[in-house]
Amino acid sequence: MPLHRSAAAALVIVALPAVAPGEDHFLVIGGGADPSTNQVSLEKNVAVFRALIGESYPTGAPIDVFFSDGDDPSPDLLYREPAGSLPRVNVLLARVLGQTDALGESYRSHSVDGVRGASSLENLRRWFRSTGGTLGSGDRLFIYATAHGGKGDEEDPRNTAIYLWGREELRVRELAGLIDGLPEGVGVVLVMVQCYSGGFAELAFSRDDRPSGPNRAGVCGFFATTHDRPAAGCTPDIDEEQYHEYSSYFWEAIRGRTRTGEPIGREPDLDGDGLVSLAEAHAYTLLESVTVDLSMKTSDAFLRHSSRLSTGVDDGLLSADSPCPDLLAEASIPDRAVIRGLSDSLGLTGDDRAGQARRLAEETRSEARRLDRSIRQARSRAVASGIGIRDDLIGRWPELKNRWNPAVTALLTTEAEAVVVFIEGHPGYDQFERRRLRLAELEELRLDQDRIWVRCRRLQHTLERVALEANLPRVADGEAVERFRRLIAAESASIGHRPEGATAALVTPGG
Repeated sequence: MPLHRSAAAALVIVALPAVAPGEDHFLVIGGGADPSTNQVSLEKNVAVFRALIGESYPTGAPIDVFFSDGDDPSPDLLYREPAGSLPRVNVLLARVLGQTDALGESYRSHSVDGVRGASSLENLRRWFRSTGGTLGSGDRLFIYATAHGGKGDEEDPRNTAIYLWGREELRVRELAGLIDGLPEGVGVVLVMVQCYSGGFAELAFSRDDRPSGPNRAGVCGFFATTHDRPAAGCTPDIDEEQYHEYSSYFWEAIRGRTRTGEPIGREPDLDGDGLVSLAEAHAYTLLESVTVDLSMKTSDAFLRHSSRLSTGVDDGLLSADSPCPDLLAEASIPDRAVIRGLSDSLGLTGDDRAGQARRLAEETRSEARRLDRSIRQARSRAVASGIGIRDDLIGRWPELKNRWNPAVTALLTTEAEAVVVFIEGHPGYDQFERRRLRLAELEELRLDQDRIWVRCRRLQHTLERVALEANLPRVADGEAVERFRRLIAAESASIGHRPEGATAALVTPGG
C-alpha cells in the first residue's frame, strides 16, 4: 500500500504552541553502493553542501555525514581524468578497437573529511536512535541524499530506495519509520537527488496501518525526479563545470553562485524579500536545469492526492487547460515565475499554454524517433569504417588482439608514436573520424529533444499544480487545506534563517 491514507480518511492537525526558532541539524547520506558506482561527483556534492552550511551558519551548525565506506582507506571512489590528459595512443586505440568504456577511469579513497561512518543501514538506524533522539521541538532536520536510487515494486511503486554502501537499501518505508521515531515537533526537510527519488515525497503523508504509528514529524522535501524516472548527474569526471544535477542548481540558487564560484544569471529571490527560500530554489532549478529531470516537491504529491482537476463540465474547477491568464492569477510567486520562464524558453504564448506544450512535446517525440533511426545508422557506419583500421592495426601488431597480453604494455611505451602515426595515417582514418563525430553530433541533437520534451512536461506539471492548488479549498475539507498551508510554509522556509514564532505540527489519524 502507498504511504498516504485513502482520500476518505480524515487528517487532524494539532498545532503545538508557538516556539522560539530551534536549531537546524544536517544529515548527509552520500556515495555509491560500491567503488564502481561511487563517482567523484558525489564526493564533490558533499563538499559544496558543507561550504553552503558554513556560509549560512557563521557560528556553525551540526552536520553528520555518512559517505560510502566511511573511514576505510581502501580505494572506493571512481574518477576520470579529462580525455585531453590521456596519452594519444590510448585514446586512438580505444576508439578504433571499440573499447572506450571506462577509458581514463581510476580509483582512490574518498576525501570527505570527518565522516561519521559508512552509509550503512545500521549506522543510519543508530544515528536516528542516538543523535536524532536528542533533537528538540522546533528543531529542523535537513536530510541531503546524494547517492544512487532504485525503483519500487509493482505492488508499491513509490516505495523506492536509496542505495547504500555494500548494496544495502534504505527504502521509503524504512525512512518513514526512522522519522516517526524523532521527538515530537521536529521538522524534516529532504533534498534528494538519487534516481526515483520522488518516491520519498510519500513521507509527507501519514499512514494508518504502519505498526509504529502515523508520521508525527512535519516533513517536506525536494526531489530530483519522480518515483518512476531515473535522475541525471552522477559522473566520474573531475571537471565540476560539467556537473548538471538537481542539487547543483538548488544549492547555487541559495548561494547566489555556481559550484565553481561563478555568478548566476537568473535572480532566484522571486519575492524580493532578501532570502532565497527552498521553494524558490526549486523554482530556479526547474527553470535553469539543462538535465532531463522531471523534478518535484512534497506539495506536488499532496495536491495530486488531496485535490482534483476539472472534469470538463461546469464544475467551477480549473484544469491545466484552463486559460493561462486565469492560472497565472491563481499561481504563487514561484509557480508564476516557472510558467512564464518555461513558456519564454519554449517560445510559447497565448492562452492555451498547456495545449501548446503538449503539442510541442509530441513534436519532440516524433523528432526523437527520427533521430534514433539516424543514430543507429550512424553508429553502424562508424563501426564499419573502423573495421579496416582495426584489421590492419592488428595485422601490424597482432598482440593487440588481446589487451591483457604483456607485450601490449611494452608496445604502448616503446612504439606509442608509431601506433599513432599508423592509425592517423591510415586511408580510412579520416572517414572514421567524420563518422564518429557525426554520431556524437546526432546524439547531442537527440539529447536536445529530450531537454525540450522535459521542459514541456515541467510546464504542464506546473500548470496542473496551480489548478490543483486553486481547487483544493473547493474539493477538500478544512483540515486538508490547513495541512497544505503548513506544508507550503515549510517549503517556503530558508536555510540559515528561522523566523520567530515558528510553529510545529503534529499529524495524527482522524476517526
